Amino acid sequence: MEVLCGFFVIVLLIIPTVYNLKDNQYKRLALINVIDEIISNQTFISTVNYIDSVNDLNKYSESIHHDFVTEIFKVIGYKLAVNDISRFLDDKSVKKRWFFNLIRVSSLKEFTDIIRKFSHVNFDYGGYYLILFTDANIKEVRQVFQVLWDLYIYNVNLIRNINDSITIETFYPFNSLSCNKTVPTEIARYSKGQFVKKPQDFFPKKFVNFHKCSLNVTTFESIGPAVLRQNYADGTYRLHGRDIDIISTIAEKLNFHSKIFYNKTYGGWGYMNKDGSAGGAFNEAKLRITDIAFGNVNLKVERAIYLGYTIPYAADIFVFIVPPGRPLSSFEKLLRPFDATVWTYVFIIFGAGFLIILFLEKRCKNKIKLFVYGKQVKAPHMNFLIAIFGGSQRRLPKGNFARFILMTFLLFCLVMRALYQGSLYEFLQSESSEKEPQTIEEMAQREYRFNMIVSYDDFTKENVHMKGRKRVISPEVIKKLMVEILDYNFQGTLMLKMSQVVYSNRERARKNEQLYRICKEYYMSVPISMYFPKNSYLVDLFNNLILLFHQSGLMSYWTSVNEDPKYLNFKPQAERRKITIEHLSGPFQIWMGACSLSVVIFAIEFAWHRRKWALSRRKMSSNIELNRF
Repeated sequence: MEVLCGFFVIVLLIIPTVYNLKDNQYKRLALINVIDEIISNQTFISTVNYIDSVNDLNKYSESIHHDFVTEIFKVIGYKLAVNDISRFLDDKSVKKRWFFNLIRVSSLKEFTDIIRKFSHVNFDYGGYYLILFTDANIKEVRQVFQVLWDLYIYNVNLIRNINDSITIETFYPFNSLSCNKTVPTEIARYSKGQFVKKPQDFFPKKFVNFHKCSLNVTTFESIGPAVLRQNYADGTYRLHGRDIDIISTIAEKLNFHSKIFYNKTYGGWGYMNKDGSAGGAFNEAKLRITDIAFGNVNLKVERAIYLGYTIPYAADIFVFIVPPGRPLSSFEKLLRPFDATVWTYVFIIFGAGFLIILFLEKRCKNKIKLFVYGKQVKAPHMNFLIAIFGGSQRRLPKGNFARFILMTFLLFCLVMRALYQGSLYEFLQSESSEKEPQTIEEMAQREYRFNMIVSYDDFTKENVHMKGRKRVISPEVIKKLMVEILDYNFQGTLMLKMSQVVYSNRERARKNEQLYRICKEYYMSVPISMYFPKNSYLVDLFNNLILLFHQSGLMSYWTSVNEDPKYLNFKPQAERRKITIEHLSGPFQIWMGACSLSVVIFAIEFAWHRRKWALSRRKMSSNIELNRF
């Protein structure tokens, strides 16, 4: 009897164990079927990375766990490559980016331990994450989702058991009920060997519609056309410009509200150092205070390391503003119609004429002079000057050959005078000045100081012409320098972006103010990007829309609205003006100089003739005295 009782006790103990074994086996197979269905639905993946954190198992649990892993590899392995990367999480030498990840945990602590080992170097935060947490309660699910969303990991599905069913849950950060929240949402349910609720896509797109949720956007004072501020009398202002148009269009497309924080200080973009220290808008993006930072900011290595960034939506060019050349005096303008070569040839021709006349006067007989000059020509040099300045010739040469030579010379002088007079009229009315430096080397030869902000300094470190001549300035000083550089006495140059110069010149041309001149040698082209917190979910969304804007021509249109290349070295068309005494000060100076020279010559001639008369009187007196004797 005792044996029989013992037998029944053993049977009563074995039956629940067998039942639990079968129940666990059924649940394990159900989980494997669910995982297989989810992975098979993702046609774009080729590799599944498996991460397991089940620890401290007894022999029985270890056997079940081993069977589960083996079954997963068996079911999925014939379709895709399956890599167990659990042992590589602590290996810093691995530089692979894991895209589709299957994570199995049994507690929240195990999950957080795994997440601490995550790095954007090894894990693609925009990838896909399937989490098997079968015993999780709703509170733990919320915590798991919040931890992942804090890392900007959003393509997440969590599988857990609820009674006799298996549910698949995810979260939608932006929906019609909440913004930036991680409320668990059931998207699929598996029960009794089949899906009683099944979506078309197990990883739905979550950022097609932001449902009017707000995103923090940071921008700042700008010189160029990217961000412009229009002030109103009541103290309010409106932002517009190329970058504002881009953000507004993206916000309309994705249905979010841009909560713009505008820094009225020029230089509000801040800085980003190689060690990760940052300031301004870059620091706000790094600390995730803002979602987007923009304002015609160029792409740099340091910024790309610590921040997320878009593909370039525009390009800009570094140029150097140079001071205008020294204004020419009216006398200098008299020489401007012809360049040095023309003046050289003109003076050679005129000098040759004077030398020929001088030779004829000193060495030749009257017959030859008559042949060349004509009759009764007592001052051939004056006749030559009269021919140059267009006077009439009353005495002509006797020979036809000499007359032909004179006619060709008169025609040459007529053409040269007409060209000179026409060009001189334009030069007298223009604001002519010396040429500005055309190259970086020429600026260095003139010992110019190269002024630039610190973020531009990195681009010029290898330039030999700038070594020892650079001056790194704060952004607040730029506007002051832009006023000083309009003075031709300023011994320096200012490095800016071309769009800033073009826009500034356009505004100054409208006010009829002096425009900025730039060095003809452009320094380099730089890409312009928007910045986000590292691994931000917005990067891919913005990249896709920026590509669409480029393809549709919208980006070119937004750029052309405020940037007109003609204002790069714009010269306003000179209006017809009356010639004033200022324009003619040069000729008057020459005339006054000639008059002064004439007075000097008159004084010399007067003294010479007076002395000659005195000598003749003395001689006559001597002769009279001699005749008396």
